[in-house]
Amino acid sequence: MTTATDPARRRALHLAAGALCCLFTGLAQAQLQNCDLEGKPVNLDNGSTTAGLTGLIRCRERDSGRLTREKEIRNGAFIGVERFFEGNGARRERTINARGNTDGWARNFGANGNLLQESFHRDGTRVGLLRSFHPDGRIKSLSHADDAGREQARADFTARGLLAEFRCGPAPLIDGDAQRCGFGGAPAETDTFREDGAKAARLRYEAGKLVAGTWYERDGAISRSELTQGNERIQRTHHPNGAVRREQVSDLARRERSAEREFSESGTKLSEVLWQEGMRASEASWYQNGQPRERIAWVREGNRRVAQVELFNDAGVRTFSGSRDERARPVGVHRQYDARGTLRLEQTFDDGGRPVRRREFDESGRLSADDEVFADGSRKAFAR
Repeated sequence: MTTATDPARRRALHLAAGALCCLFTGLAQAQLQNCDLEGKPVNLDNGSTTAGLTGLIRCRERDSGRLTREKEIRNGAFIGVERFFEGNGARRERTINARGNTDGWARNFGANGNLLQESFHRDGTRVGLLRSFHPDGRIKSLSHADDAGREQARADFTARGLLAEFRCGPAPLIDGDAQRCGFGGAPAETDTFREDGAKAARLRYEAGKLVAGTWYERDGAISRSELTQGNERIQRTHHPNGAVRREQVSDLARRERSAEREFSESGTKLSEVLWQEGMRASEASWYQNGQPRERIAWVREGNRRVAQVELFNDAGVRTFSGSRDERARPVGVHRQYDARGTLRLEQTFDDGGRPVRRREFDESGRLSADDEVFADGSRKAFAR
């Protein structure tokens, strides 16, 4: 009988079989190579064959005799250079310490012998400069890590040699940093590019800090932009015609957003949210004809925050006013108006959001009904 768990079991068995296959393949490969030190056979996994030895151990494929590995040994301890050789001529090499950690330079070479990557390590942690190269020898990336291995600065380049991306550190750390990161005492403007040569962004840095940036679509249209002035950062996305679509303003000193806005393609403001101390202070939205759609002001009443809401039709006439608490429950007096702005309905809610009074008005605005509302929804004329 097939069950819902059968496919999962089959996948698990398949993965397990794959793992065993890889394990035995690795073992078979290990068994199909011979290692020696100056002609003396050794087994890298058997310490009794390497005790007290010093020199360079070489391992070769048993059938072809192709060199696959070199490993330095000093008085029985694997310390020093270690190299791995691929069948196509590529190789990897590093220097290891007594704990088996990379300590010093590590390099990768391509099949043609060209250097593809080099980095410096201290007891297993990459520190300082890392360089990688395209197959033709052009620089592919540069990065710098601090003593804890944290990357501080980076620059990536296309196969054509154009700058693709970069990140500035606290000081010039890699080639080109001083110029593109604005460490020369004045802001620096730098373009980045895609693989096809199209401009991807124009960035302005000052003393390692991004102060302005514009990012582009493949067709050259602006996709987003960013501007920092003092403690204020403005981040925008754009419509295809370049007009601002959305905008977020952040207070860098407080590390919080202070405003969010949305605009139409023609530039009309459609919505706005203002923040204070990490909380919404006010909200507003507009129709595309410029008339107000909704206004919300957040105020504190006692120990709770309440949203005072107003709604409008597209002619700018108010159609509703009332308040709700942070749980979206109606509180206080709610009023509804017709298209001319005449009051037609007024409801009063208690602090728990339950209606307690209902007043209705005719087309002229005169009171036509005034009822007390009970918990079961029943009503009776309000007793004055």
